[in-house]
Amino acid sequence: MIALHISIFDGFPFLWSEGKKIGMLKELRLAMDGIRMISLRSNTTKEFCVWLPCREEKPVPSSPLVGTGPEMMGEESLKAFPITALRLNATSLHELSLLSEKGNIPGSGVIFGSSLLWIRQVRKIALNIIRSQSLLPSMVRKDTFQEALWQPFPDSTTSLALEKLAETMPAVCRSLSRTNTQPPEEPKRLALRRLLSFIVNVLVRPLEKAGTPKITEFESVHDAWLHALSSSDARLNWKNEQELEQFACQLNAWRRPIEIHERSPFRFCFQLTEPALKGKKQDRWHVGYQLQLKADPSLILNAGDLWNPESAASQHASSCSSDYTEFMLTALGQASGRSHPKPEKEKSGRFRSCYRGRIPIFAGICRAAAKRRICGHASLVVEQSQGAQPYRNQNESETSCHEGKRIGSHAGKHGCLRLCRSNRQ
Repeated sequence: MIALHISIFDGFPFLWSEGKKIGMLKELRLAMDGIRMISLRSNTTKEFCVWLPCREEKPVPSSPLVGTGPEMMGEESLKAFPITALRLNATSLHELSLLSEKGNIPGSGVIFGSSLLWIRQVRKIALNIIRSQSLLPSMVRKDTFQEALWQPFPDSTTSLALEKLAETMPAVCRSLSRTNTQPPEEPKRLALRRLLSFIVNVLVRPLEKAGTPKITEFESVHDAWLHALSSSDARLNWKNEQELEQFACQLNAWRRPIEIHERSPFRFCFQLTEPALKGKKQDRWHVGYQLQLKADPSLILNAGDLWNPESAASQHASSCSSDYTEFMLTALGQASGRSHPKPEKEKSGRFRSCYRGRIPIFAGICRAAAKRRICGHASLVVEQSQGAQPYRNQNESETSCHEGKRIGSHAGKHGCLRLCRSNRQ
């Protein structure tokens, strides 16, 4: 019996076999014939060292079907074994995902390791990211040249799924190294992020066709970048290094606000409080700015309390992130463009006069709040999501995000604003 494993090296997936001998190319080809994947023969082979647990200098098999392991009396340690692995392209990775979806193939003499099942989940997330268009174009330097790549920016829900996926990553996925002197030390999250970027790019880009002439001359660096984004070859063909560096700085500045939101453990929220029934401010709605922890939506911090470094809110925020101030200032700057700075005198209606002009999101929020005012709820929380979310009907009921019920949503160009009923008075 031969076991197939996939390991990640420099963000690329490599397939290798475990049989009578670790990483033998002959057994790998027998396994390919057993599962009838002749297309794997066209992939590039590379030499690596794989680090596996051993007892008494003998490797511990990943499954009893592969072979009998050494006695349990000895101490377990890592040891490097030379192997020959195949670098998987888009077609091979897709075929392996489909074959491993239903489990091992009877009569093939091949078993699929846990790494194949795990990478299939990564591929599903990559497909969801592409489907929701949660990705941005970028430029990345690799060795001596620049590459035009699509960088995934998952929403908060997908980010949590990726965090759980990183925790469950099989150890064999991070077992490859160039030499046998030191085992690999790449963090799980970094390995997953690089693999996700690779899968997204191979799925978005068209397949390379034989005989297609390559375009090597362009009028500007922008044309060369756009061509590299939409072709099978991500290498950017432009000789002027100064223009490349300037363009890379412009791209980084353009993408920076989204990167701040993406790496922050918080999301930005608005709390919309009903006006008082009596008094001078009975026609004024109050909007409060808050930070909500992505991992624990029940933790909500008022932005006003975060200016005091000795407050309980600041201590909570500091325990979750050391640079929450940058995220809060960026989010407040974006929120300042969503409402008119000075409410005008009431004309046709209370809500349109308070939130006039910039983006008509608050008008719909206030109309929805007014319909539910008779229910006695004192406040509403609006949750901002940076990822692309599908539009939901405002009358659609959803599960609670923090001890209340979500009562609607409104999709805007900056993401999705969700209207939530809060039990907090």
